[in-house]
Amino acid sequence: MEVGFSNKMESLLTQLTTAVANLDGNAVLTTLDLLLAGNIERSKEEEFLPVLFETVEKMATSSQIIQRATTALERILSHMSPKHVLQLEQLQLGLVHPVGSVRKLSFQQILRNGPQYEDQGKDYLSITIGAVADEDLSVYSVVEEILLQMAQTNLDSVLPLKDKPFAKSQEMNDSTVFMRVMSIFTKVASFSPEHAEAVGAAKVLNPLFELLSSEDDLLKLAGIELLKELTVTWEGYSLIREGPLLNNLMNILECEDELLAAVLLPNVLDFFANLSKTPNFSYSSFGNNQILVDCLSKCLASADLTQRACGLNAASEMASIPSGCDLLSASAKTGSCAVIQIFNHVLQRGQNSEIHIVAVHCLAKLMQNIQNTQKLQQLYEKGRGSANVIPAVMQLAQIPFSDLREASLSLILSISKHEWGKDALVFSPGFMEWIVNRDHLSTEESHLKFKIIESLLEDASKLSSSQVISLRGYVRDGIMYKSRQAQIAVEDDNLS
Repeated sequence: MEVGFSNKMESLLTQLTTAVANLDGNAVLTTLDLLLAGNIERSKEEEFLPVLFETVEKMATSSQIIQRATTALERILSHMSPKHVLQLEQLQLGLVHPVGSVRKLSFQQILRNGPQYEDQGKDYLSITIGAVADEDLSVYSVVEEILLQMAQTNLDSVLPLKDKPFAKSQEMNDSTVFMRVMSIFTKVASFSPEHAEAVGAAKVLNPLFELLSSEDDLLKLAGIELLKELTVTWEGYSLIREGPLLNNLMNILECEDELLAAVLLPNVLDFFANLSKTPNFSYSSFGNNQILVDCLSKCLASADLTQRACGLNAASEMASIPSGCDLLSASAKTGSCAVIQIFNHVLQRGQNSEIHIVAVHCLAKLMQNIQNTQKLQQLYEKGRGSANVIPAVMQLAQIPFSDLREASLSLILSISKHEWGKDALVFSPGFMEWIVNRDHLSTEESHLKFKIIESLLEDASKLSSSQVISLRGYVRDGIMYKSRQAQIAVEDDNLS
């Protein structure tokens, strides 16, 4: 059987070699299809690889042939040792092949070798660095992965990126390649304190920091997006907190040009909100928080739906840490504060559903994370005004939008964690009957109601004996309990 397979492969190899030499596209396609159907990976790679690489070189104008030849190459290469593949003379040609899929496959072979591969004297590192300017995004994504992998163990290997005179195709431009280089270095800076220190010492990100002074608003926008990546770790954030960068970003928040503000403000605000994810970060470390407070207040009060959503999304991120809650509780120049404005969005009827969901979630985070209980109660009383918040939120938890129902239950759960909140819930008309009603609940809603009831039972002093019995019965029956009547109804529906 093996002899038969070997003879068949040898015959197909001869056919392919002849077809490629004659540039006979139809014959090449037919032979490649037969090879792919015949377990080509079981063949002797040293025989097939040269002719397959020759196929992708000579038949580069045929997308069908390239697709099949690349698949065949991938199947053979995947069964070879990564170190062995790097020794192939044809691999270097594959890295600069005119077709993107061939270049991508070739760079993937370098990636397979890990961060400490041997260059084999073929200048793979220089070629990889040059490919940062590749016009094919799928190729660049592999190239970026290789360089990041190398930088993990040897930052010096990728530092030539900052001085590389890139040869670009007509489809590429200087700013695109520049942003790719900056993106790689921002990711490297987030690896560890040592990497951040080395990136800072090499000053490779200085051009990115200077972008905020650029007159090109689109470049500014792209720069702010990259700067957000630095805030994911304390190491990355340490690179930007010492210089004038944060003040420059604050200045954008104060921009009077409405058109410019509409373009940049959402991204700058998003940048400051993203800081809440930085380990050990506190908004109290800023010298002048008032600018941020006023900008948030302006967005939340805006008639423009996009700006209002931007403000709510930023507030929702900030509310996830105590210092962010303090910021949202501070008074703006208008005399109001973000928490009160968020209350207004929660209680406002007929609002855009997406904005309503973000507002309810945001208020739930605030109720959970504001550490000053007395201040929180004051804000709650002020925010609700003459409205009774609990019935309003109960209504939101029953409308036919699952996201809004779940957000509303999350808000009630946050309120239930406070002594004054328990009072507000227990003495709100209809609440105790509603909370034990299991009808039409999703799995997530069932879990949230169960948590609310557990929270209420932590201090049962405000509850009547009948209420305690009802809530404990709910807990005893479990999260997903269904009454016998409900089960019969479901069975009847299935039968009909």
